[in-house]
Amino acid sequence: MGLNPKFAYYGGIDVPKRALYVMMLSGGVAGLAGAEQVLGQYGAFYDNFSPGYGFDGIAVAMLANFNPIGVVLAAFLFGALNSGSGVLQMMTNLSKYLVQVLQFITVLVLSAQFTWEWLKIRRNTTATKLTDQINPSGTAGAKKEA
Repeated sequence: MGLNPKFAYYGGIDVPKRALYVMMLSGGVAGLAGAEQVLGQYGAFYDNFSPGYGFDGIAVAMLANFNPIGVVLAAFLFGALNSGSGVLQMMTNLSKYLVQVLQFITVLVLSAQFTWEWLKIRRNTTATKLTDQINPSGTAGAKKEA
């Protein structure tokens, strides 16, 4: 499917079905990796066995706007925040979880930004379709000459 699902659709690929298949396959692979981690290394499931790299990875990618150079910079920022949280607690008597709250707020703001852009695109597409249905000739306001 790639970056152009319309092209894939016109190429004969059932895009929604393929997207669902890919998500299910990736979820299954992630589940197998987690099961191996829990059962193979620890022998049992422990609370907080994962340090949360998945959340950090999504947040870093969103903060970098999916730019490879930006990902490196955002990863350094999140790494510095995570590493400095213990020092923050020792030196200022603030909770180290303040850093996590800051990261969560960053993700919420970025999610709202992506959602807002998606809604804007969807509204423009819907408005264009409605305009085409009302006036299929594309001559808005033009008068017919007899």
